[in-house]
Amino acid sequence: MSIRHAAQDHDNLPHRVRLVGGGAASETWSQVIADVLGMPVDVPIVTDSSAGTALLAATELGWFEDAETAVESAQRILRHHIPDEKNVAIYSDLFDLYVAYEVATREIAHRLADRSPSG
Repeated sequence: MSIRHAAQDHDNLPHRVRLVGGGAASETWSQVIADVLGMPVDVPIVTDSSAGTALLAATELGWFEDAETAVESAQRILRHHIPDEKNVAIYSDLFDLYVAYEVATREIAHRLADRSPSG
């Protein structure tokens, strides 16, 4: 829900998203993201969020002709997840509750964070 909440503040949203990181390994989680966002989710073969750094290093080592070629090599899609409209409707109803909850507890959450040892 927080991904959708953060995304709603932007005027120029994509029509599909690419999911990387640990959650991308889960087909279930990838589908949940598609349903919550209400847009298709693509999971690339390379899902490690540090892959960009590795691709730049590989380019410097001469493994790729240039950065563009390196990036293209990692853009192959492993899975596509299309939103299930039934679930999109359910998550949309829940999203309204999520936003109301977040607004109602924001001040308390900030106060708790200020009290944490790392705050």
